[in-house]
Amino acid sequence: LQINVMRTIKFIFMLLTPAILLIFFLGDMILSLGFGEEYSENGFKLLWILALSGIPLAFNTVYITVKRVQKELKPVIYVYAFIALSTIGVSYALMSKEGLVGLGIAWLLSHGVVTLFIGLATIRRWAQSL
Repeated sequence: LQINVMRTIKFIFMLLTPAILLIFFLGDMILSLGFGEEYSENGFKLLWILALSGIPLAFNTVYITVKRVQKELKPVIYVYAFIALSTIGVSYALMSKEGLVGLGIAWLLSHGVVTLFIGLATIRRWAQSL
């Protein structure tokens, strides 16, 4: 399982890195070609944030998949509940000030916090096994 997880992470980042770079450098142009200049001006920041959130989202998805394979459902429920509640809460706080960008920020922060906790727990488990 550990070998497959590492392969999966490498493969995800081989696909994710060029996609994120494409969005960072050409996303504005792609949005304006497809939807017009006004849409591009209003949506590019959100697109940029959501593209960046692909990194913690990838880690969280791999973690959830591993927990499902191991038939440990409590961590899956906790992760999804935290992401849902924190995204809603932070979105509510930021939407009045930032608009839709606040929703993107909440999404990125929620997934980032989960990734941080998963990473710390994984490092602690590896350190204890040594």
